[in-house]
Amino acid sequence: MLGAFCTSELQRHPRRIELILDFISRFPRSSEAKCPLAHVDPIDAPEDFRSIEALWSRLRDEHPFDPSLSIGHAALIANEDRSRAAEILRETIAVHSDDAALWTELGRIAPKPTEQLDALRKARTLGSNQPNLLVWIGRSAIDAGRSDDVYGIGCELMKRASQTRDTVQSPIAWEDTGQGAWKRIRCALEGSPDRPRLMDALTQYANDTHWAHTFLGVVAADQGQLLEAGRHLLSSAQVWGEPRISSYGPSFILARKLCELGVWNDVEQFLVACKDIWDDEILDDWIQELRNGRIPDFDEG
Repeated sequence: MLGAFCTSELQRHPRRIELILDFISRFPRSSEAKCPLAHVDPIDAPEDFRSIEALWSRLRDEHPFDPSLSIGHAALIANEDRSRAAEILRETIAVHSDDAALWTELGRIAPKPTEQLDALRKARTLGSNQPNLLVWIGRSAIDAGRSDDVYGIGCELMKRASQTRDTVQSPIAWEDTGQGAWKRIRCALEGSPDRPRLMDALTQYANDTHWAHTFLGVVAADQGQLLEAGRHLLSSAQVWGEPRISSYGPSFILARKLCELGVWNDVEQFLVACKDIWDDEILDDWIQELRNGRIPDFDEG
């Protein structure tokens, strides 16, 4: 129901706010209560936003320093005021300094890249099982200008992808790519008792490969090794289109950097390859902009 009310037709439905408030009241510690499905835009719907925040404030007053409730409140207001959201988390971390989820969330929304990086690394030390943690550490390291950390994460992801190839039996060739490859994987594993484990492993493999090449390419570009960076960019798109990449799209961090350095041809080839793993019409617009000598606004993706 929360998802249905997020569609363009129902997003402004008068009962949406009722549903959100009822859901948070009943299940404040659930992951759904903390996600965008239970959020409203503070600019488009300021009264609704204030109602939801008032509920989170009341819940936190009733259960002071509850980590899950602090995370829920901070997640709501992060888009409006990241500094205030981070302060909520810091106050709770002062009481629960060994809570990996609190450190992970602080790493996600802290206003300064250096604090993001330090928080995410702390979450890892505490044993966070967030599947995107290594990628988030790498991205924060880029923003913080920590090239050694970026390189380290890139190497670690590449090693993990290699270990997956050595230990997991893929139903299709590892070199196969695109959304069609992922469909063939799903069909091949249909009915297999190991399907959930293999699907998780093969999904992670595609993400590890994509981000490993992205991070290593960024470091190569920063060092002036543009041919190497271009090879990493093209390799980052040579993965199967599993759900995360096909839904949210690949990373364009390296593509933007290479555009700024004048490596237009590799970026165009990369965007063309991305059409096989991400079905979004904006790719055609970006390709045309490149051909017209303009750097696309990759933030729109």
